[in-house]
Amino acid sequence: IYGSRALGNLLGLETDQLKGQFSTDFYVDPEDRNRILVTLNEQNFDVVRRDIQLRRIDGSRVWVQGIYKAITFSGENALAVGILDITQRRRMEQNLRITEARFRELFNAMSSGVAVYRPVDNGQDFAFVDYNRAGSTMDGVPPEGVIGRRVTQVFPGVEAFGLLDVFRRVMETGTPEHHPVRLYEDNKLKAWRENFVFKSPSGEIYAVYDDVTKRKRAEEKVQRLNQELELRVRERTLQLERANSELESFTYSVSHDLRAPLRSIEGFGTLMAMRCGEELSEEGRHFLERINTGCSVMGRLIDDMLQLSRISQEALKLARIDLSRLVEEIRERLAEQEPNRDVTWSIQPNVVAKGDERFVRMVLDNLLGNAWKYTSRTARAEIQFGQESGGEEGGPILLVKDNGAGFNMHHADRLFVPFQRLHKASEFDGHGIGLATVQRIIHRHGGRIWAESEPGKGALFRFTFS
Repeated sequence: IYGSRALGNLLGLETDQLKGQFSTDFYVDPEDRNRILVTLNEQNFDVVRRDIQLRRIDGSRVWVQGIYKAITFSGENALAVGILDITQRRRMEQNLRITEARFRELFNAMSSGVAVYRPVDNGQDFAFVDYNRAGSTMDGVPPEGVIGRRVTQVFPGVEAFGLLDVFRRVMETGTPEHHPVRLYEDNKLKAWRENFVFKSPSGEIYAVYDDVTKRKRAEEKVQRLNQELELRVRERTLQLERANSELESFTYSVSHDLRAPLRSIEGFGTLMAMRCGEELSEEGRHFLERINTGCSVMGRLIDDMLQLSRISQEALKLARIDLSRLVEEIRERLAEQEPNRDVTWSIQPNVVAKGDERFVRMVLDNLLGNAWKYTSRTARAEIQFGQESGGEEGGPILLVKDNGAGFNMHHADRLFVPFQRLHKASEFDGHGIGLATVQRIIHRHGGRIWAESEPGKGALFRFTFS
């Protein structure tokens, strides 16, 4: 009968085009007409509101709210319909439903427990509003069993746990708080929990929490193991102190008790040579000479053993050392001892390292002394000292290289073992202590040493300090 200009704009028609149109022609859902008529008949034409979807002339669709009321128009019974465009509202509702679905999916997919509360009794207690799947599993409580209930009913130990006070403070201040790891305990649940509590704009209290029971048990186990380890370390330290004490006693014995009879043998041998030398046969003088030589060798061996034992006992005095200078000093000393030898030296300048100069000098003395010794039968002897990059510790790798006798790498495991020799005494003299001393010094400095060699092709020793 009549349609307003706003209705015409909504449907895409002029006002005069609305007259005579059937409203049902614009309904997207044909059932809407039947539902509305049934409702109006049941309500005896009272005011009725219904959301319906209309199809415009151009085919697009809009959501509207129809407000229906029975009236008298020109003396006849008629139906007045108010139309409100609610398309935007419906879109917002749909987006809200999608957002809520996503939130619910995320809410239940979280590995942390999440509980939502509303204050009751002015914050004296808090009632469950929501509860995610992880929290339900963690606490062993079904969500339907807690929604609407007070937290003190579900978790009676929450007050002693200290979390209720955090809820109250966050409710009053709005400032998030971290409730640190603590043990929660009641008649059904005993677990370590860590909570993060914050307040939503709507006034609800959120608690995001994790079960750290396994972690705490692991920490307690590590703590027990550390205590056991400390006990073992103390026991081993006492054993080591006793061993060092015994080693000091042994060192004293070597230094005094072994030297006394050795000096006696050497002294009587010297007296015999002086007083009875002319009466001895050539063979007797040879035997006497062997005795004196053996005493000298034994004396040097005792010195080497004492030196090896002192390396483990004396404190290190670390400083930057000019290794190139030390090598040059050792080269000059070796050349003075055997001036007739023709050896080509290659000493890299400005090589420095941090260590105890006394012990570092022993390392270089032994390695360069070995290079000098094992090149004694080489026609064009060459000895090299320097450094190269690429150490595992990030520092330089030091090296001593020669082109002497070399050794078989098959026996390299014996190289740094005391009194183990890879050459016969008839070929090269020595006691098998030098490289053992070198390794012990380098290990005390936090470094390492290794070698490469082939028989007749020289040897290469690489080593590092801390």
